[in-house]
Amino acid sequence: MIRKTKSFVYALAGHLFIHYENTLLAFIGPLIADKLFPEGHHSVFNIYFAIAAGYWLRPFGAIFFSWIGDRFGRRPALLSGYLLLIFPAIIVGVLPEYKYFGYITSIIVIASRVIQGISLEGVFYGNITFVGENSSDAQRNLNTGLVISVGFAGALIGTLLSIIFLHESIIDWGWRVPFIFGGVYGLFLFIFKNHIIESKEWQKSDHTSHKFPFIDTLKDYPLNVFVVFIYGLTLLVPFYISVSWLPPFIKQSYFVSNSFNLTITSICSLVSGGAIILFSWLSAYCGTKRLINIGCIFGIGLSVLFYYLPTIDLLGAYIAFQILSAFAMGIYIGPSFLLIQTLFPPEYKYSGFAVPSSLGQAILIGSTPWIATKITFNYGISYISFFLAATFILTIVGTYLAKEIKKGVPTAPL
Repeated sequence: MIRKTKSFVYALAGHLFIHYENTLLAFIGPLIADKLFPEGHHSVFNIYFAIAAGYWLRPFGAIFFSWIGDRFGRRPALLSGYLLLIFPAIIVGVLPEYKYFGYITSIIVIASRVIQGISLEGVFYGNITFVGENSSDAQRNLNTGLVISVGFAGALIGTLLSIIFLHESIIDWGWRVPFIFGGVYGLFLFIFKNHIIESKEWQKSDHTSHKFPFIDTLKDYPLNVFVVFIYGLTLLVPFYISVSWLPPFIKQSYFVSNSFNLTITSICSLVSGGAIILFSWLSAYCGTKRLINIGCIFGIGLSVLFYYLPTIDLLGAYIAFQILSAFAMGIYIGPSFLLIQTLFPPEYKYSGFAVPSSLGQAILIGSTPWIATKITFNYGISYISFFLAATFILTIVGTYLAKEIKKGVPTAPL
């Protein structure tokens, strides 16, 4: 029992690391774009390209790491992913700025983000799968909610450090500190790797008979694979709009500081994290599908609010949208991941979760800030509301199509 508890704590620490790493460029990058790319109007756009590039390569990482996870165990997949994640943060943290190194700096930043995107697939989906499999029926919902919510704690730590080190008085050198801190944290995580134990549910499964787990998943559960693909497309779009795309817009329109924007991002992370724990726990009583739909309906209402934000033209209205979006996502994220865990048997649960979800993220999530910029440029900011509403509607459709499997059923559906 003690080893199992230590393994759960290690998984929490690992999930915090994953989201901390992802936060640095996704949330902080637009605020330091001119240090990593040519100065001017396109510097933020280049950061969005680097973010998207990391997502575009994620499916390759998902295929590789989920194959390891389903064939050889969750533990080796997680540990190899952690190891690969350490280097991008350290490299960016010591990298000369664009004004000294020119386009070499920009290329290294994009390459680091690509490596990070590939390795994230080794740990993000593996952590959630691992925690779900190592939890009792009574604790599974709460434990899954905790591990997802700790991810937002990682984002919160990243933004809090950035509030300190991206202050205008020390930003010339301070922006490096959060990156270097992430690399050092990852090194300590890898040193204590012996605390993670293998999933008992996976060990009992028929994993030796599946040489290519995702192909079997696609043959046996094509509809559920499609559902997870839809979730990959849509689930994080509202969060990326509110905490990655909106801050530079707010800074330019209302002349607020980096610290102000990062403080709002921190509040959003707290709101999402707390809501995820609450609604993951409530899903045992209210049902996962019902809570997903409630969160999406709330999100559609927020999309209507977003349409009128330019008319209201108040800083407070944009901040309210950011915080309410974080809460809406907190309603449906935990139940969505809990639902995914019921769609595939253990022998290819990792593949069924990781591959289609990362493919969906590669197509839409990573490109969300870029899409929002294009919509604003061509039609006006109000029309982003249609983009947001479409993602919530797609999530509802995917939830309706999902077919849960029961424990004890054959690997292939009857």
